[in-house]
Amino acid sequence: MRFSTFAFPAALALLCGCGRTEPLVPRSEAGKPDGSLDVCEVEIAPESIDFGDVPLGTQVTETLGLRNVSRARCDVLRLVIGDGSDPGFSLLFPPSTPFGLEPGETRHVTVAFDAQSRELPRERLGTVVVLSTALDGLRTVPLRAKILIGCDLLIAPEVMDFGSVRLNKSATASVLLSNRGDAPCQISGLALTPDSDRLFSVAPDQLTTFSVPGGGTAPLKGAFSARDSTEPHERTGALAFTRSQPSGLPPTPTEQLEVPMKALIDTACLDGSQWIYTVDQLGRFATFNPEKLEYVDIGDLGCPAEPYATPYSMAVDQNAVAWVEYTDLGIYRVETKTASCSASGFKPNPQISNFGMGFVYDPDTGKDTLFVAGGEYFGDIPSTLASISFPSLSINPVAELAFGAPELTGTGDGELWGFAPSFNSASGVTTLARIDPVTGQVLASREYPEIFEGGQSYALAFWGGSFWLFLGDSVYEVKRNTLQARQVLNYTGRHIVGVGVSTCAPLE
Repeated sequence: MRFSTFAFPAALALLCGCGRTEPLVPRSEAGKPDGSLDVCEVEIAPESIDFGDVPLGTQVTETLGLRNVSRARCDVLRLVIGDGSDPGFSLLFPPSTPFGLEPGETRHVTVAFDAQSRELPRERLGTVVVLSTALDGLRTVPLRAKILIGCDLLIAPEVMDFGSVRLNKSATASVLLSNRGDAPCQISGLALTPDSDRLFSVAPDQLTTFSVPGGGTAPLKGAFSARDSTEPHERTGALAFTRSQPSGLPPTPTEQLEVPMKALIDTACLDGSQWIYTVDQLGRFATFNPEKLEYVDIGDLGCPAEPYATPYSMAVDQNAVAWVEYTDLGIYRVETKTASCSASGFKPNPQISNFGMGFVYDPDTGKDTLFVAGGEYFGDIPSTLASISFPSLSINPVAELAFGAPELTGTGDGELWGFAPSFNSASGVTTLARIDPVTGQVLASREYPEIFEGGQSYALAFWGGSFWLFLGDSVYEVKRNTLQARQVLNYTGRHIVGVGVSTCAPLE
């Protein structure tokens, strides 16, 4: 053991407040034959204490030795942890001061460090102060310890905020996981909490099990799909995961953590714009519930059309307003809540005067466009694809449609589809086709030879991931992901000529 030696100081006189009154007598003037003095000398060992790495929540100790190496009595007047030292340092059961050290005597003192704080900095410093009657009696012993905290995870920001997301668009957001500790943080079991809104999800490229190294960072990513226009428009959820650390490292308790998520759906949709509305040859205006496969009558249309004119086609916008074309070639405005009808000011185009109708929403621009498909006479093939501008209600031809004279529907994610029954299809076979709204080209199609009914009433709607084909008094469902058809209703007593569903309808 190495000792530090110091001797009796003039500081003793200062400690007692009396000062020095006589000059220090040189050793050469001492009365001993060898010229030495009997003065107090104390050695301290070790000269400094480094506790090293101390795991959080543990206490470590070291022994400090004070040894009188002189032939004179030494008195230790003060033995304390120095001012400004980290509060984790302490003396365990220190002897009461002052106390004496006879020649050759050693007194041991236990110095402790408690690693209880996980705050920065990790390296903690302090001193032990010893004041004695030795020559350089005021001495300090430096102390050092570094707290090992294991995994110490910080999440910033505290909330994963997607901001405002336009209807039927998807967005991703992230928070940053920062490990301020000295051991890896193991992240596992990443998933949505059970009470999270169904529109949230874990981002497709986000691992559900991964590690954040000590001193490192890693993003935590979520996804949001604004595919539902119903209120509330502000949606909330949370990502939950388990945080732990590998075995054999300083203990960090396993913890379940959550990151709250929030998003706002940016939509112009009004209440009631999510439903399917129908009108039959008699002018009965109703809703059709695709989940219950039921009609609910709202009222009979009393539009100011010419005598004997009847409904021909229909579309519904995001404001839950129905636009109904009659056989007098006029378009009329219908309030979907009451079925009240008024003139719109529409001026027919003789070349595109009998048409199917459907709104298409562009999530990139947030705009709805009303598309129509028809010709001068009922069933003209090829027909003409056109759009109608608002508020002027002018018709703008787009392109020729070769596959038939279809009814139209749009989807909230920007697709335009047409349904041409066998009697209005170029092939003579009932056809459902996806149409390019810019060129009129058929992008995908499916023929249904098994779907054949006489008559001239037909309509089309998209709702909840399926196309709903109204033909005669029957209804068929066609899943968009498979394009397989099944009959869900027949003999309804309703010959539907117009179906309107806005682009606010659910995509799934």
